[in-house]
Amino acid sequence: MNPTMLNRMTHTELITALSVMLNRTDLGPELQLSAISTWDSVAVVEFQALADEQLGIEIPPTQLAECRSVADLIALVQPGLTE
Repeated sequence: MNPTMLNRMTHTELITALSVMLNRTDLGPELQLSAISTWDSVAVVEFQALADEQLGIEIPPTQLAECRSVADLIALVQPGLTE
């Protein structure tokens, strides 16, 4: 992806996007993915697309499979976030 075409996100915007994607109002870094009923294969693909299209970060499925919490997801895309 061309870096000049990215729509960079802040940490807060990422949490908001994840909240909408997962239909959760209580989303925070400490929340375990296993506690989110909407964290399924569709959500995984949506998160990968968000990371790629908005942040220019390609996440290998093996790395994503190792994530246990929202904080883990954030850590994967941290380099693409703005302050």
